[in-house]
Amino acid sequence: MDSTPTCADCLFMQRRTGLLRTRLACFGPQGRRGQVKPGDPACEGFVLTQRASFGLGALKREPAGGGGHPTRAASQRRAARATAGPGEGQELRIACDVHTHTVFSRHAYGTIEENVRAASERGMELLGSTDHFSPMTSTLFGADVRPDDLGGVVSRDYQHYLNYACWPKEWHGVRVLRGCEADIVDLEGRLFGWDVPVARRIDGKRLRRAVTLKERVFDACDYAIASVHDDDFAEGATPAQVTAMYVRALEDPKVLILGHVGRSGLDFDLDAVLTAAHDLGKMVEINESTFRQRPETTPRCRAIAQRAAELGCLLSTGTDAHISPLIGRLDKTRALLEDVGFPQELLATTDAASFLGALRRALPESSA
Repeated sequence: MDSTPTCADCLFMQRRTGLLRTRLACFGPQGRRGQVKPGDPACEGFVLTQRASFGLGALKREPAGGGGHPTRAASQRRAARATAGPGEGQELRIACDVHTHTVFSRHAYGTIEENVRAASERGMELLGSTDHFSPMTSTLFGADVRPDDLGGVVSRDYQHYLNYACWPKEWHGVRVLRGCEADIVDLEGRLFGWDVPVARRIDGKRLRRAVTLKERVFDACDYAIASVHDDDFAEGATPAQVTAMYVRALEDPKVLILGHVGRSGLDFDLDAVLTAAHDLGKMVEINESTFRQRPETTPRCRAIAQRAAELGCLLSTGTDAHISPLIGRLDKTRALLEDVGFPQELLATTDAASFLGALRRALPESSA
């Protein structure tokens, strides 16, 4: 009987994801996405399942002849040596909080200085400040606001973003990124401000060319989170329409993360969205505030994390903190990810280097 271990015998991915399926969770021998077959040679992280051990003697682990996931090889070797991953005696490391709000969001209460200090005290290596870019922070559509003689508005309401360049990139020992959380506003996946022309600077001087408010703000940001808050536009939408909406939002050149999809309440094809995020090198978020505000959505968040692990999709984490004492407090997020055995190497917020590397690969034009 041939005792060469194969992917069909693999316990490694079950320990990492909490799921038995290897197909679509791993890369094939030549690194081909989604091409793992039961007869493929096992990878370096291979651990034999009890089910498959019948007739194979005392074999517990054997290095593979083929390659595994090209970016996971080192982690798999460590896991093979330790025979334990996060959730089995090792705490999952999360050293970035990339979804936070300042007083500019109006219903938030911390200044950027307070948030950075809190991040430093909590041991965060990186803080992403992502105030709402949405009608929640805007008087743009009030009766007292009208387009000017150039056919656009003055961007004074958005000085907060437009002066981001004055922020230090390193602050109290924390790497600081400048972002926004932009509302998805229609089933086309368009983002707030896409249709608002801006013709003047904050001091009233004319811009050399008219741009949209979205362009103006996104140019100042290192990255954007795309989220649904007011979902009235999606009433009656089919899952296929919502799926296409999320995919189009991900395709925006400045969008890095889909925000709190676990609590959106919208029905969509999870595999299609996670696959799109994977192919674009972008991220789906596990959001700490979801567990506080909408604990009933925890099973949905768990399903997102499990399937992301299977499909090799990066996850990001954020507190969505609206006050500084909550910055960096990701206990419920960590507990959920550890419980499903989420791979450390697929967590973009492991540390500052991991997040910045993922950001620069996904958004090569970013100044981060």
